[in-house]
Amino acid sequence: MSEITLRADLDDLRQRDVEAYYKALRTLAREMGDASPSMLLGPEYNGAAVRAAVRAGWIDGVTEDGVADMHPARVTELAREIGDLVGKAYEVPKN
Repeated sequence: MSEITLRADLDDLRQRDVEAYYKALRTLAREMGDASPSMLLGPEYNGAAVRAAVRAGWIDGVTEDGVADMHPARVTELAREIGDLVGKAYEVPKN
């Protein structure tokens, strides 16, 4: 398996990119039978977050289907990186 990397970069991230990610996340939650991502359990949310990032073009080295074959710890690690990236994108500088 090739190296799986989060290629989305904070400097290049735009509002449209974040919206595409969250749209994919909502769609995946519905496909999993839940009305919203907040209803997913931790492992389900982590998998959906990584799949949504793949769908949004943020991750290289794995397909949406390939996420199921990843080690759970790696999925969790990527989900945290994604969460950190989105959080940093919305930090308003203190002047």
